[in-house]
Amino acid sequence: MHKNHEELQLLQKQGEACLTNVTDFLKTFIANPISKIVRLEEELMFCKAYIEIQQLLFRNALTYEIDLSLDITLEKFVPHFSIYTLLENAIRHNHFTEESPLKIIIVTEGDYLKVINNLHPQKSMESPTGQGLLNLAELYRLLSGDEIHILQSKNYFTVHIKLFNNEAYPFEEAYIY
Repeated sequence: MHKNHEELQLLQKQGEACLTNVTDFLKTFIANPISKIVRLEEELMFCKAYIEIQQLLFRNALTYEIDLSLDITLEKFVPHFSIYTLLENAIRHNHFTEESPLKIIIVTEGDYLKVINNLHPQKSMESPTGQGLLNLAELYRLLSGDEIHILQSKNYFTVHIKLFNNEAYPFEEAYIY
C-alpha cells in the first residue's frame, strides 16, 4: 500500500509538471506572432516545454540534447517558432520506439543553429508536403535574404538556420509588416 501511495505521488508530480509545461507552451504560442524575432534563449525555453510535453507521450522513445553556450543563447536571435517548427517536423515525420528512439540535437556551427535528428521515416504516413520547412524558408528569405540549409543523409536529417546578431536586429521585438 505504501508503494501505491508513492506511485500516486509521483504521478501527481508528473501531472503538475505536464500542466505547467502545457500552460507555458500555450501562453507563448497564443501571445506571440510568428513573425516576431526573439532572443534564442526565449525560443529554447518554449521548445523545451514542447519537447517535455512530447516526452510525456513518447517517454524514452524521444530524447534531445541542446549543446549551446549561454553567451550564444543571450546574444543571438531567431524568428519565433523557427526551432519549434524543426522539432515538430522531426517528431511528425519519424517513427520511433523505445528500442529505436528519435534523437534530436541542437547545436551551433558558426553563425548557424543546427537541428539534427536521426531518421526513422514513417512508413504509412501520407506523402509529406514539406509545407512547414517551406514556410520557414520563406520567412528567412523575407527577414534576411538568407536561405535555410536542409541536408538529408541515409541516417540523419539536418536543418541549418541563420542566427541573427544584435546588430542586425537591435530591438528585441521586430515584426514583419
